Amino acid sequence: MRKEVLMFLSNGYADWESGYISAELNKPESEYKVSTVALTSDNVKSMGGFTVVPDYTIDSLPAQYEMLILIGGTGWKDNSAITPVIEKCLQESVPIAAICDATTFFG
Repeated sequence: MRKEVLMFLSNGYADWESGYISAELNKPESEYKVSTVALTSDNVKSMGGFTVVPDYTIDSLPAQYEMLILIGGTGWKDNSAITPVIEKCLQESVPIAAICDATTFFG
């Protein structure tokens, strides 16, 4: 079974930032698979206009995952609802990566 990496997407996410990471992690020979997470089950629209149906919401995360990746974009001023997920990752020593504007969330 492949290990799951969660990629958090919010409206206005930077689609190019998620593209390179997910392409590498989802290679057939990789031990990982990428799943998407959003605040709600509503579709998420990227800066480039791509629409994504999230695999999970912040209230329906799998019991175990290997990493949480926070993708940058224009929506980071409105993502405070992700805080409990981040706190849980920190408590359980689940690695967190933040790209571009997502890093400002930790500031």
